[in-house]
Amino acid sequence: MIPEGFIPTQRVESQLSIISRNVSWILVLMCCVSPSENVFAQSDTRMIKEPMIGVGLASGLMDLTVAAKNSVIKVQKRREILRFESPLFINVRAQSVTIGDYQFSEPIRIRAEEGLMMVDGRSLTGWVEFQPLSRESGGWEVIERIPMEQYLLGVVSKEVSADSFPMASLKAQAIASRTYAYFHVLSRPGKRRHVHSTVRSQVYGGLSDIPEKIRQAVEETRGQVLIHSGKIFESFFHSTCGGATCSGVEAFGLPSLEVFSSVRCEGCTTSKYFRWELEAQESVVRSALLKVEGVDKISLGKIQRIEPVDRASSGHVAYFKVQHGKGSFEVSANSLRFGFPSLKTEGKLRSQAFDVQSRGDKFVFRGRGWGHGVGMCQMGARGYARSGWLEDQILQHFYRGTEIRRLW
Repeated sequence: MIPEGFIPTQRVESQLSIISRNVSWILVLMCCVSPSENVFAQSDTRMIKEPMIGVGLASGLMDLTVAAKNSVIKVQKRREILRFESPLFINVRAQSVTIGDYQFSEPIRIRAEEGLMMVDGRSLTGWVEFQPLSRESGGWEVIERIPMEQYLLGVVSKEVSADSFPMASLKAQAIASRTYAYFHVLSRPGKRRHVHSTVRSQVYGGLSDIPEKIRQAVEETRGQVLIHSGKIFESFFHSTCGGATCSGVEAFGLPSLEVFSSVRCEGCTTSKYFRWELEAQESVVRSALLKVEGVDKISLGKIQRIEPVDRASSGHVAYFKVQHGKGSFEVSANSLRFGFPSLKTEGKLRSQAFDVQSRGDKFVFRGRGWGHGVGMCQMGARGYARSGWLEDQILQHFYRGTEIRRLW
């Protein structure tokens, strides 16, 4: 007998999984970066002038407080410059930006006349631009334009810890982050924004309180990027791989490329998330699944079993089969992961390398690592640096077939 509402096994292609299989994927995870449509960018690899980078700070409709210590704030519209006392209260609405008695309906930019300017919790040194978005999306995009090396100070200081990471791993992070950033500069010619300031790209925290070790790591690797087959590539990285990185094929559906191949890692064994466990009630798992687009259209019965369908040699799983009281379906591991943070629970599926066991009315998730698993394992880099590896050894271990080259 077929139960009422029974649905045969189907693969749920949620919006996230469709996007991931087409590689244009926004992966919102801590301590990792995400792929764009093309992972290589042609570049003249001769010495060049240090590039500027546009960093997206916020977008949409918002209210901002901007402050500059002991300074006035300049507001520029075309060639006209206005000066305001700090702090400034800025109202960003669909068609205009209001500052005091002034209303602007076309792009403007602001900057402290002296020193740093605090915007949205970040201390910034560059011009901050307000660019209108399309009429369809509404609102404005807030972008800082800043020299690449200054930008890297604000990235490396947020991505890794100067207190616990040896110098070689700090330098490896600086080179990987510079390569990632420069790839996006090359990939978006003529655009004002190249990257986001959050985990959507790589975390950028502004320029206040930069540790001296971070300054040294960035300065001593100035202009150095990774090259593969003469090209700049999108140098993904993540927090912890748990013993083996994931190939770009398995994580993002990329072509099989040497630089994104899976490698063994013995450096991250001391990471807090080298191994992890999450226990969740069946009702919590069901709620997480219902957050996945596509699953919400299924008449979902009680969750009975969750088992891997596609498991890579590295242990990462692409899809899980979910068996429930009214049928079964397949869901991508990352779609399942994204369902949990949307709930009011402390539980997280920190990677897509995990197994699931049922225990009464609960499910136990046992996994390893944190992040998508592709490219450099940051905790692995720390471990290898502690054992005496230099930055070039670390980078060439995680990004196979690459060389370091200075471009500016």
